[in-house]
Amino acid sequence: MKKSTTLISVLLVAYTIYMVWLNGLFPYINDDFFYQYIVMYNLDRPIESIKDIFHSQYLHYYNINGRSIIHAVEQFVLWLSPDKQLFNLLNAIVWSMLLYSIVIFAIPRDKRTWIYWLFAIVYLRFLSPECSYLPFWASGSFNYYWIMLA
Repeated sequence: MKKSTTLISVLLVAYTIYMVWLNGLFPYINDDFFYQYIVMYNLDRPIESIKDIFHSQYLHYYNINGRSIIHAVEQFVLWLSPDKQLFNLLNAIVWSMLLYSIVIFAIPRDKRTWIYWLFAIVYLRFLSPECSYLPFWASGSFNYYWIMLA
């Protein structure tokens, strides 16, 4: 059991490092730029404070959609991470937590061998929808993956 636990820990750490590396290969794209600005101001007012995020989400809620909580988190992280480094690390941690949650909830305790963890890693990384870019696109990751942990 100790050997299996060690191997699983090594798999999780290796997966997290792998995801940090992969995230670093992708720049901000699409909506990631949109959410670095106050919504509804045509990209001419960048987020510069927490107050701007609240104002932006007020406008967002009444004019676009009601995903204000996750979009506020997204705007906060994008504001703190203009170079994407913080996002890369947080996103890799979220992906590892998602992987952990899938295995813990889907596989009975006595069956959780390293092979199930490896299968979950392969599934999550290569078989999830739009796996070629969605996990590394900040807006996509927030809206479709981070929210799974809520």
